[in-house]
Amino acid sequence: MDYYVYNGKYQKVYISDEILEESHKQNGAEYGIEIINAMMESRNPKHLNKLIESLHHEKLQNRVSATFAIVSLNIQSAIPALKNAISMLDESDYQNQISIKAITEAAIILLDGGVSKVKQLFFNDAKFPTLVKELFLSCYSSSRISFTHADIEFLVDATRPTLKKEASHFS
Repeated sequence: MDYYVYNGKYQKVYISDEILEESHKQNGAEYGIEIINAMMESRNPKHLNKLIESLHHEKLQNRVSATFAIVSLNIQSAIPALKNAISMLDESDYQNQISIKAITEAAIILLDGGVSKVKQLFFNDAKFPTLVKELFLSCYSSSRISFTHADIEFLVDATRPTLKKEASHFS
């Protein structure tokens, strides 16, 4: 299969399954973002271990893409690796413009508890960090997951207040 993905310079590049196979000889923490994005597009579980290695990449954008790629695979066995990756970060990461700790926490909840847990925390837990709640939506938009009926219901319910607010500006 062929994948057209963006590289680190935001240029669209071509990656084939053969290139992905060849990349397995390298440590995932050394991948260019285009390899991680192509692995996400492929949705092939055989890339999971390399994506887990990519969670330790020096570049934030690569770690974020690897996290979303793991969510797109929807493999619960990756949860310990995700937990390990965030255990190395302190609470101050939540203050960063892009918080990998919050992104990974949202990914873990989505993988571990599914949409029912996401809905519970999003709508009913006032103490749950707003940043993580917002990142649930980001997981859906960035991870190319296969949507279930429950996922779509959550997205509609979560965005309804914003849509109503925007619609009132046109009234």
